[in-house]
Amino acid sequence: MSKEKMSSNENEKYYSGEELTDSHPSDPNDSELKKIKSMYLPDSKADHAPSEKSIEDANDLEHPEPVKPKSLI
Repeated sequence: MSKEKMSSNENEKYYSGEELTDSHPSDPNDSELKKIKSMYLPDSKADHAPSEKSIEDANDLEHPEPVKPKSLI
């Protein structure tokens, strides 16, 4: 292994952007995303966004109960 430094021109000829290819040319479509979600997420979590309460519970934070409005009489 040579310890000589390459000039920037030599680096460019080895690593030109034209030679690089996209490993996955297309974005995943909806069916691929559904397959991935079904493989890695339980059914109950596939289309679930965590609530503020569940985040606070997971972090051992207190979650005050919401104040109920008084009825107008």
